[in-house]
Amino acid sequence: MSVSPAPVERTGAEPLVSVVIPVHNVEHFLTRCVHSVLRQTHSSLDVVLVDDGSTDGSGAICDELARSDARVRVVHRENGGLSVARNTGLDVARGSHITFLDADDWLAPTFVERLLVLMTSSGANLAACALLRTHDPDAVPPPHHTPPIVLGRDDALRHLNGARHTVLTVACGKIFTAGLLTGLRFPPGRLHEDEFTTWRALAAADRVALTEEALYFYWQRSDSITGVAATDRNWRDVIDAYTERLDVLRGTAPPDVVALSNKELFRKLLHYRHWLPASATGERGRVLKEMRSVVDELRGGHTDRRFQAFAELYVRAPKVVGPAYAWYLRRLPNPTRATTRSPRRRRSTWVS
Repeated sequence: MSVSPAPVERTGAEPLVSVVIPVHNVEHFLTRCVHSVLRQTHSSLDVVLVDDGSTDGSGAICDELARSDARVRVVHRENGGLSVARNTGLDVARGSHITFLDADDWLAPTFVERLLVLMTSSGANLAACALLRTHDPDAVPPPHHTPPIVLGRDDALRHLNGARHTVLTVACGKIFTAGLLTGLRFPPGRLHEDEFTTWRALAAADRVALTEEALYFYWQRSDSITGVAATDRNWRDVIDAYTERLDVLRGTAPPDVVALSNKELFRKLLHYRHWLPASATGERGRVLKEMRSVVDELRGGHTDRRFQAFAELYVRAPKVVGPAYAWYLRRLPNPTRATTRSPRRRRSTWVS
């Protein structure tokens, strides 16, 4: 593994912000991505390109970008996957603040400046913006009229299980103080690695600031991790992440936060069971057993009555309730397909 020299942090008013960009076979998108960083209105930047064993021209583009701007450093390493690349970037980052950017995405010119101002004015050690999912390289964010909000730790964890789940879960679209990420590692070999990781930063933050302004452009690719069809591995990784989160929060978070996490785990198990084919009787039975364990913990807790009643009824009579729920799911619109697959649609991802 080779690493180019690190820039020295300036002592002026602008904090040095490390931008960690994992790179793997993205030669068609990489220049756009990095140029969006170098054109930031905040100029004190440490741009870390982690070339994760690319086999196309990405590695050479990384080196050329580093030659053209002293703020860019390149790490060349053997392919280890997205989590390993992000961890490598964390290991060599030098900034007092850190942000993650995927190499096929790009930033609005004021991304760093706006989030740093928000952090300073609110005393937050984590700030996040809305994400704009798009197929349009010339996309323009929609206007926003909602003022920023500042959340304490427990409220941030409550929002993690609500409408702002996507914004709070993804590693990108945020700026963290470097201390908040001390010891944080993305799990190698896991899909949905953000689900295992970002909530830990929320749980460690004193304050979390959120703006509805879309400053992060989230390019939609059919071959990306989020663009491919669901698989059994996808589902199990998500369920493992929610189970791991619940195990930690059970001993550290307020009862209502634990109940919300239980509810979300039940929902993931429910959707996984309905995704499985009817012939997968063994796995469907194992998932139902997991659901019953969750219901046992929900019983008498802080979960809303209607959801608890549904969960109780489902695990007691899945052969009766299951088909009715499957019918309900078939009647729902498919917002994921509408917002991530159609080139004519784009929207700010403020709600998941």
